Amino acid sequence: MLPPRFVRRLVCTPLLFALTLLVVVLFPVAYAVTSLAGRERRRAQRLLWFTLTWGTRETAAVLECGWLWLRRRTHDDRHYDIIRRYVGALYTSAQQRLGLRVEVDGTWDGTGGDRP
Repeated sequence: MLPPRFVRRLVCTPLLFALTLLVVVLFPVAYAVTSLAGRERRRAQRLLWFTLTWGTRETAAVLECGWLWLRRRTHDDRHYDIIRRYVGALYTSAQQRLGLRVEVDGTWDGTGGDRP
């Protein structure tokens, strides 16, 4: 069972900020170590870059949505814009750093009861 929303926000949000700060501070050292350790495929470096992107983008999105919440704009469409930019940046980073490729097989015209 999940704790109340207030408790989750009180605990998880500062934890997100602390972990992001930790990743930003340790990134140069970790990148140097991984570049010396393995030169073949550089998986660890790609994962480090994606982790850095995820942490900074997630923190920025939480701060932007929090700012809108403080200004009492809880039903504002700008939340969707913030999340769209966040997901778009993560997707682009996954394409560039991790080699993510999405292939759509077949078509769907939007009719019928089945979901794609």
